[in-house]
Amino acid sequence: MSILLWLLYFGLTAGLIAVDRKRERAKAREHGTVDFADRRILPYVLLGAIFGPLPLLVYFGTTRKTKQGWLLGVGAVLAVYAALVVVAVIGHALGVH
Repeated sequence: MSILLWLLYFGLTAGLIAVDRKRERAKAREHGTVDFADRRILPYVLLGAIFGPLPLLVYFGTTRKTKQGWLLGVGAVLAVYAALVVVAVIGHALGVH
């Protein structure tokens, strides 16, 4: 079960950053600018192995540099925790260890 939770965590982290990166690049292209924010996925996933979902908070806060970015990061952390808890509870109910 713990392997499934780790895979889900890494998948959610990488997925959130990848979707955000694609969206921000498209928005910059639409406005005729270039997005210079560092949006590489691997460093945040590796930091996540140590600190849990907290690098998502840092990612969204530093790439947006606004209060809304930090709030988006808090929302991302809460969403990842919620997904992990739901999967853990379902796994426990099914007797998966």
